[in-house]
Amino acid sequence: MKPGLLMIVDPRPYRAATGVAGMVEALGGLKHPEVHAFCGRDWAAAVIRPPARLPECGAGAVADGGHLLIWTGDLMPPDTWPAGRPARVLLGRLREFGTSALREVDGAFCGAWYDGCNDRWTIFNDRWGLLPVFHAVVGDRIVIAPQAHLAWRAAGLPLNIDEEGLAGVLRTTNGIGDRTLIRNVRWLLPGSSLTWPARGQPDRPPGIETYWEYLNPPRTNASYEEALASGCEVLTRTVERFISGGVPLRMGISGGMDSRMILAACHGLGVQPTCYTIGWPFSEDSRFGQQLARAAGAPHMLVVPDDQRLLDRLPRLIVDCDGLHSARHLGLATALPECLAGHEGSVVLEGYLFGMVGGSATVEDDDLAIDRPAHACRWALKHFHAGGRPETINALLRPEIARSSFERWQEEIDDRYRRFPGTDPWDRAEYTIMNGRSGRIDVLGTNLMRDHVLVRSPGTSADFMTFLASLPADRRRGKRFYMDLLSQRFPAFARIGRSGSTGLPVSRDRLLREYAWQREKLYRAWAKCRHPQIRRWGWSGDLVTMWIFNTWRQHGDLPVLLEPGARILDWIDGVQMRAAWDQADSDPRQALILLTLGTFETYVRRLESCPRLRADKPHHLRFRKMDCSAPDAMGEPLCASS
Repeated sequence: MKPGLLMIVDPRPYRAATGVAGMVEALGGLKHPEVHAFCGRDWAAAVIRPPARLPECGAGAVADGGHLLIWTGDLMPPDTWPAGRPARVLLGRLREFGTSALREVDGAFCGAWYDGCNDRWTIFNDRWGLLPVFHAVVGDRIVIAPQAHLAWRAAGLPLNIDEEGLAGVLRTTNGIGDRTLIRNVRWLLPGSSLTWPARGQPDRPPGIETYWEYLNPPRTNASYEEALASGCEVLTRTVERFISGGVPLRMGISGGMDSRMILAACHGLGVQPTCYTIGWPFSEDSRFGQQLARAAGAPHMLVVPDDQRLLDRLPRLIVDCDGLHSARHLGLATALPECLAGHEGSVVLEGYLFGMVGGSATVEDDDLAIDRPAHACRWALKHFHAGGRPETINALLRPEIARSSFERWQEEIDDRYRRFPGTDPWDRAEYTIMNGRSGRIDVLGTNLMRDHVLVRSPGTSADFMTFLASLPADRRRGKRFYMDLLSQRFPAFARIGRSGSTGLPVSRDRLLREYAWQREKLYRAWAKCRHPQIRRWGWSGDLVTMWIFNTWRQHGDLPVLLEPGARILDWIDGVQMRAAWDQADSDPRQALILLTLGTFETYVRRLESCPRLRADKPHHLRFRKMDCSAPDAMGEPLCASS
C-alpha cells in the first residue's frame, strides 16, 4: 500500500469512523500491519506508513498540550532542530511557528494537525506535494484521501466530471491548478495547507494557504571554479543524507543528466545502487544507462516493454493517477513491478527534480515576458501547454469549454507571473514554472512506485535546491553546471554519451567527441537492420507514444472513443476527434491527444462501475481513541471501533 492520509471530520463520529474504514477497505488494508487508525470526538483518521524501516520514516500520532499531530511519510528535519523523534519535534514547531515550520523539512510526507488553541484541523503536505492529498466537502463534513476517486466515493457525491479539470489535463497532459476530473474534489497543491473547523462549518469552503513556494535566493558572487567545488560538496552531502540508513538502494537510470549525477555521487561515496532501466535494448535509455551502471560498478537490469503487460496494467495505473496523467506517461510504468520485485523496503533514488532545479526551467534570453504576457512565451507553451498547440485543443473541445478553459489557463500563468516578489525576468519565469507543477511525473509518477519501496529525491533537499537556484541563470541553462561538474569531478561519467543533441560526452577533445558521434552513427545503421521496431517507428523520441497507441488501438479498448456512446463526447467535438484519430492513424507520432482522451474515457468508465462506500456498513478496522493531552500513540490497535 502507498503511504497516505485518510481522514473524515464529521459531527457524527460513527459516520467518520465507518467512512475511514470504508476507504481503508477499498484500498485492501483493513488488516494490513502498516495501517494505523485513530479517532476522537467528531473525527477519524487512518495513516499508511512507508515500507522502509528508517528513523525518519513512519506513521502515527503524537499528542501534547492540547495539540495533536497525525502524520505519515519521510520526515527529514534540518540538523538545527532539537534532537528527538521527528514527529514530536515537528508538533512542537507547529505549535510555535505554525505551518511555516514545514518549510524546513525535507522528504515526502503529509499529515493533519489539530490546533487546540484555535479548535481547528490543518491538513498539510510537503514542499513538493509528493504524497498526494485530495479533499471533498459535503456540508459540515470533509473527506481527506490519497486518491481523488476515493474522496469522491467516501463523500457520497454524484459522479459529475469537472470540465475545467478535464480541459486542463488535455492541455497540459499533467494538470494545472487544483482541479481534478471529479467535480467538487480538489487537490491540495504542493507546499499548501488546508484548515477546517473541528466542529465543521456548513456551506463554507476550507481555507487554503500556501506555506512555501520556490523562490530564487540571492545570486552567488563566487567564481565559477568556487561554485563547482561547492556544488560537488553540496551534492555529495545531500546524496549521503538521502541514502543513509543501510537499507538496499535502487535507482532507475536513463543515461540522462539527472540520474547520472546522482549515480556519480553514489559512486564517489562508495555505494552501488541496483540500477534498472525500462526500454528496448536499442534505445538510448537502455544502452547508456547500462554503460553508466558499468562505470559505477553497479548491477543493472533491463526490463523490455511488453504489449500484454501494457494492456493488463494501464487501466489500473490510470485510476491510480485519477486520470490526471496522460497514458503517454504511464506506458513504461506498467513494467515497474518487475523492476521493484523482491526489493520491498528498499529506497529508490529518484532524480527527476534535479533537471527542473538544475536548468530545465531556465528560459532563453529572447523568451522573456518583457513586451508580451507570460502565457504567450515559448516557455509557457513548453511547460504548461504540452498536450498540443492551443488552437488544436481549442478546436477539439466544445466551444464553451474551450473558451473558459483557455482563459483560465492564461490567467493562471499570468497571475503567478505577476505575483513574483521581484523584477528579475529569469527568476519570474522560473518561479512561474516551478510553482505550477501539479500533477507532474515527479508527483503522481513516482507515487506509483510507493507500494513496496520508499522513493527519495535528492532534488527536494533544501540545501541542494537553494545552492543550484543561487547560481546565475546562464550557468544553469541547458544544465551547463551539471556538465562541467561531471567533466571535472566525475570524468568517467562524463565520457559516456547520450545522444548527438545533449553535449555528451563532455570533453574538450574534439576528436573524442567526433569519435563518439561516428560510433553512434554506425550503431544506428546496424540497429536499423537488426530491429524491426526502428524500421517501423524510427529513432525519434516519440517511439513510446507510437508503441502505446498502436498496441492500445489494435489489441485494447482505445477504439471505444469512436463509438456513439463514448463518454468523452460530452466534452469533445466528435468530428475533430475523428480527424485527430485519422491523423494519428497515418502518423502515430501525433497520437498524444488520442492517448489523453483514452485516459479520460477509461477513467470515467471505471468510476461508473465503482461501488459507493456505505456510511452505515459494519467494519473491522480497529481505532485508537486519541486524547490531545494523552501520550504518544504510534498506531497500536488497542480499542475496537464502535
